[in-house]
Amino acid sequence: MPDYMKTGNSHDDTDAIEKSPFKRIYWIPPNKDDQNVTAALEGAEKIRNTVLNRGEIQTDEAVENACPVATTQMAKDWQYYRRAGPLAATANDIVWRTAYTLADNAPEPNSEQFKEEASELAIPEHAEHAPKLVLDFYRYLHDKHDTDGRPVHPEELKGEAASVLALDNVYDRAFRFLDQLPWVESPARSGPAWSEATEEADATEEVATHG
Repeated sequence: MPDYMKTGNSHDDTDAIEKSPFKRIYWIPPNKDDQNVTAALEGAEKIRNTVLNRGEIQTDEAVENACPVATTQMAKDWQYYRRAGPLAATANDIVWRTAYTLADNAPEPNSEQFKEEASELAIPEHAEHAPKLVLDFYRYLHDKHDTDGRPVHPEELKGEAASVLALDNVYDRAFRFLDQLPWVESPARSGPAWSEATEEADATEEVATHG
């Protein structure tokens, strides 16, 4: 475990999320205080503290391997990509660069505007699962943007949004089509996984929102 992920703050308050720098996300109702919330909050705080102290975290794997879990049976990657990471990403002063974000003006998944744009993706016939997966991923992104106001990592999309169980290359192909939608900002392909929020990041978000 990297030494920078070993320390965190404990929380004794009934509604610890309200007293944290993070926003409430869909699976944490008000005044819920159990080991799952505690572990997610501890992991989110460690991510944020590390980024603010060091300026960045290079890889998701560095955090995944050190992510606190609620029970020994819980997989660290599940805890990171679906609990601690999403919670950390709601903080205003750090950015999860390897996650998808959606523009504020993104249309509803069942809207004519979305259907028209999706029809222009020219998905080949042999990519039989791609149309369904693109819709699955976009619908989930839209839902989490509306309910949580947060980005979504590809690993969460594969695990939570995909209605088709497939090999990684099938998901990767669907992601390439998802990347072409104008309201979708793709994960960064280089640089750190997490960084401090900067004016440059804000400008990128502004372009994604209005572009």
